[in-house]
Amino acid sequence: MTFTEIIWHDAHSEGVSGGTWFESTEIKNEPYVVRSVGIVIEGAKDGHVTLAQSVSITDGLMDSVLHIPAGMIASRRELL
Repeated sequence: MTFTEIIWHDAHSEGVSGGTWFESTEIKNEPYVVRSVGIVIEGAKDGHVTLAQSVSITDGLMDSVLHIPAGMIASRRELL
């Protein structure tokens, strides 16, 4: 198992809208960048890097699993 940090661009809604109408010029041009860390689960889902927050030592059960699309990843760094 590899403990890894992934920096990636998440899909997101526009924060300025607040449920109201707004001009397209109010849309920010920056990506929504996220840092996720966890244990890499190799080969879990094609085209994705899969991270688990926790993995049981006794039976391999996982908790808080996140699938990050490979095309959204800006950087990846092994931590341990």
